[in-house]
Amino acid sequence: MTGFLPTAKNMWTILYCPTCEASAQARSDMCLVANNETEIGCFLGWNETYTAKAFKTCLDNWWTEAIEYGVPTNLMMTTTGRYPIRFSQMAWANTIRVGCGITYCPNSMYPTHVFCKYNLPGNNVNEKIYEPGPVCSGCPVDINGQTKCQYGLCTEF
Repeated sequence: MTGFLPTAKNMWTILYCPTCEASAQARSDMCLVANNETEIGCFLGWNETYTAKAFKTCLDNWWTEAIEYGVPTNLMMTTTGRYPIRFSQMAWANTIRVGCGITYCPNSMYPTHVFCKYNLPGNNVNEKIYEPGPVCSGCPVDINGQTKCQYGLCTEF
C-alpha cells in the first residue's frame, strides 16, 4: 500500500490532448459554475492571474477529494453525489489523455474557472477506478515480452 490506497496494476500514463484542451477551454469560456460526470471543473473565489498556480490549486483540490470523501476499499464507482468524482477521474486507469482550459470570469461569484476534459472519460458506474495489484502487472507487453511500463505507469512507448 502507498498512503491509504493500494498500488495500481493497470494505470496508464496520461498524455496531453489538444482536442481535449480546446473542448475544456470552450467550456471554461462559458463562465458557468457547474460540473457533471463528463467534465471536471474548479471555481476559485479569487482572481488568479498566474495560471500555473490556479491549475495547481485545482489539481491539489481534486486529488485531496479522496481524503475528504473517502474511496471505497473495492475501488468501485457506485454513485456520484458525495463521491470523489474529480479524484476518481484523475486516477481512472483507462484515461489516457487530458487537456485543460482556464478563464477569468469577472462577473462570476468565482472569477477563475478551470476545466479539464479527459479521454477516455472515467467515473463509469459499476466499474473500478483501477485494478489494485503490483505496479504495472496489468500493462500490455511488447513483442519481446517486456512489460510496457515507465515510472510505474502503463505506456504505449
